[in-house]
Amino acid sequence: MGRRGGQGAVQGGGILQPYMVSAFAETFGMTPEALQAELDGGKRMYDIAIEKGYTAEQFTELMTTARTSALAEAVAAGVITQEQADWMLQRWQTRQAGGFAAGNCPMQTTP
Repeated sequence: MGRRGGQGAVQGGGILQPYMVSAFAETFGMTPEALQAELDGGKRMYDIAIEKGYTAEQFTELMTTARTSALAEAVAAGVITQEQADWMLQRWQTRQAGGFAAGNCPMQTTP
């Protein structure tokens, strides 16, 4: 799920990947395996959300909800601590507040 940067991709393929896929799959009414197959086929999570009828604005909300759910599931599974989850969520909210550009880097404006 994370080989690609840009809008809709989740960076890395790290410990949250299966939890993110599961959260989005539930939202999209898909199995995690079906969603992962689409991602492996080159689609971005954003692309799939748009195909499912979500808007770009709704996708931002979906990403935050999925990440929050994924973090809670990872804590429940003992994969990460609550302290780590809190840090990751805070970091995500800080990045999101700055906006995203290609590669999920915070957008910067030039004077």
